[in-house]
Amino acid sequence: MSFTAAQTASASAEGAAAAAAAEEEAAEAAAARHSQAP
Repeated sequence: MSFTAAQTASASAEGAAAAAAAEEEAAEAAAARHSQAP
């Protein structure tokens, strides 16, 4: 694999991990709002 391809794969994996973390945070925030609802 070329260096550029390795960089692209690494960036893609990092992006996917960041997206998963953001999605998890959003779900937790929604759950917190729901649990605080009157």
